[in-house]
Amino acid sequence: MIALVVNSLSTFGMMLILTYQLQSVMQYSALLTGLALVPFAVAAGLGSAFAAPWLMARVPPRPRVTWPRTRRPARRPAPCTASRWP
Repeated sequence: MIALVVNSLSTFGMMLILTYQLQSVMQYSALLTGLALVPFAVAAGLGSAFAAPWLMARVPPRPRVTWPRTRRPARRPAPCTASRWP
């Protein structure tokens, strides 16, 4: 789940910065910027459509790692009796 969130946020950030780059630095119009980003969307869709079955056939499933339901509470350190200030 964490990997999905990180992947989504990084893709969003890349597309945002690329949009800023194309419009501000390279002076593309909004329409031309959108058309420039279409190949990325097509490649992502086709890549996921073809990569998922290929990976599922080659990578075996693994057990999910979960956090234990019961944990011992963390021990608090002993209070410091020495003063830092004179």
